[in-house]
Amino acid sequence: GNVDTGSPAWGAVFNGIVQGHALDVYLSWQYKSVFTLATPADSGIKTVADLDGKAVGVSELSGGEVPIVRAVLREAGLTEGEDVQLIPVGEGSALTVNALQTGRIHAYSSNMFDVAAIRAAGIPMNIIMPKSVENFPGNSLVARADRLKKDREMFQGIARAMARAIVYVENNPEEAFELAKQLRPEQLEEPKLSKASWEAAFTLRERPDDMPADTPIGAPYRPGIQAYHDFMRQGSEEEGALLKDIDIETILEGYPWLEREDV
Repeated sequence: GNVDTGSPAWGAVFNGIVQGHALDVYLSWQYKSVFTLATPADSGIKTVADLDGKAVGVSELSGGEVPIVRAVLREAGLTEGEDVQLIPVGEGSALTVNALQTGRIHAYSSNMFDVAAIRAAGIPMNIIMPKSVENFPGNSLVARADRLKKDREMFQGIARAMARAIVYVENNPEEAFELAKQLRPEQLEEPKLSKASWEAAFTLRERPDDMPADTPIGAPYRPGIQAYHDFMRQGSEEEGALLKDIDIETILEGYPWLEREDV
């Protein structure tokens, strides 16, 4: 109850619901998974199966990418701790770069921005995350279901502001980038890294090929959400699997009133 709304990863949304919290998603704008799996371009590693006998770096063992990595490894017939080691090496920092350069890790999984930081540091990286995972949903705006109903006008205002920002950025990318540098100079002070991160953000907003062109701004991509749900239901609790099924339509009850009249 300390905040009115947030933008958590979908894994956190699912787990929150499983734990008994009534949450609704009321606006979506990232349609690609923020988490990825990449290897140095000169590593010779082309697929997840090639990671047999290798070490994969992650931001931290509690990172949002870890359940996805474990599931992807499992689908490739690999077992963490036996065939592949997961090693925490930070979030695209000098520690991460050093781990790749010294061969301590052979691949790295984290969010796209951390991989962009590695590329900006001079290490070309190839994405080997399976295509089936790429359209897992990115972040959305989420609120408690009771607050969404009680404070309808406030959330309408938040959604309208977000939608207008999306339209502005998509139509004026360079102006928006300069504005972002003015608003958050501490995050965008290094030119090469800030540009790489900016481009990664645009990648997250790319709509799936089967999403109709006239889909309203902020609409959820239901096939991607369902696919991510089903993916997270695999495996064990220790591996970060979702403990029970969730009807995704109950999570999206906050969206239709925006679809009809508000954005």
